[in-house]
Amino acid sequence: MLSAVKEEPIDESGGAGGSSTDEPPVMDEAIERHIRQTNDRLHCIREALATQTSYQTAARELLEWCGDFRAFQKWFEELLFGCLTVISQVSHKPGYDLDLGYRILAVCAAQRERFSPKSASIIYSRKGMGFLLKLTSAARMNSVLVAKQPKEFCKSLGRCHGDPNFRY
Repeated sequence: MLSAVKEEPIDESGGAGGSSTDEPPVMDEAIERHIRQTNDRLHCIREALATQTSYQTAARELLEWCGDFRAFQKWFEELLFGCLTVISQVSHKPGYDLDLGYRILAVCAAQRERFSPKSASIIYSRKGMGFLLKLTSAARMNSVLVAKQPKEFCKSLGRCHGDPNFRY
């Protein structure tokens, strides 16, 4: 039979109440170190996203990181949004990868309930990243539809390879 566990209230510092020492538990230090290291890495990623030569590597690392729901914790939100802002500013420029930028923004948009209300609203706002997200989504859908349409289907719509306004 298992013995009953005595529940003690947790004090403001995060330690168990009634503790005889004033030192915070070792786990708190490890968590703080992890948060600091992750924020330092996000800062480096944000800087790397701004240059053509390092954009691909940084964006792929960020995409992989955002695949874990823990990426959307409040401790990382400010720097994550810094990265998303850079992506929304540069990914449409020549030499950058618009599709990769879109994928990162889409992953973050899907997790918007994990953000603060202010940050969540930025994802879909016209002034924020939402404009690029909607624009690239429409562009991607159009290019996929055009690429998948056989010439016979295009001809049935009155559009054929002789139509200069239609891309295959």
